[in-house]
Amino acid sequence: MSDELRGKMPDCDQECGTMLDKESNNKWDNITFSTIPVHRTAEVFQFLYDNFYPDERIMNGIGLTHPNWIIGTVYDMRSIEVDSSIMAMDSNNNIVGVRIAKIIDRRSWSDWIFGSSFLFNVFSNVLIWLFGGKTVRRLTLFNWQLLSLAKKDIWDLFVTHNCDKILSDCAVCTDKEYRQCGLGTELVRQSEQLGRAKGCSIATVSTTSYYSQRIFEKLGYIRVGVEVMYEDVRDEDGEPYMKESQLHKSFITWLKVLDD
Repeated sequence: MSDELRGKMPDCDQECGTMLDKESNNKWDNITFSTIPVHRTAEVFQFLYDNFYPDERIMNGIGLTHPNWIIGTVYDMRSIEVDSSIMAMDSNNNIVGVRIAKIIDRRSWSDWIFGSSFLFNVFSNVLIWLFGGKTVRRLTLFNWQLLSLAKKDIWDLFVTHNCDKILSDCAVCTDKEYRQCGLGTELVRQSEQLGRAKGCSIATVSTTSYYSQRIFEKLGYIRVGVEVMYEDVRDEDGEPYMKESQLHKSFITWLKVLDD
């Protein structure tokens, strides 16, 4: 499969139930999908800081609307550099959406460290604890407890599904102008196609919000592990870490077998 993938996006009227004007439809038809080249990684990071982190359920609930450099390094840089992530561009070559994902290989010792929830948490949380502020440290404690309750360990999936490579989602994000029109769903489809071409047998994702849960459920992902309600993750004083939300209530891990 070539690095650049082109495709007409799904009809927005079918996705949203709302007819778009001619100008919006023209933009929609000219979306281009591509893997993320190294020279655009800084632009992708800025796009995430502007469009993903301010609305990300966990960070927003904790009170952290923009990550510091260490969080970006731990959670994003590796995924972009290994050429496993997808970006969507408009006719002016502006980024309007990204799907950050990483391919985990059971034969790689570094992937074993990053693929293990326990070892990854030890590594990343020590760095974040040392270099982060009070809110970042609170996020660290929350994540540690959340993943423990969810019993999420990607490494177990290699055994249960007898596979060598797994496509693991890190983030799906679109520009506000393109939201609720199917672009996020199409980014996931394009990413799955890339994962298949690179030998991934299954894809896995942990969703933190109602909207992301809808995307992956619609694409045929099934729930695995334990659904964790945010109100059950509490600090040393017995208070919930997260601000209450009527819509975004739980953390769910999903899995999909990628057919040939």
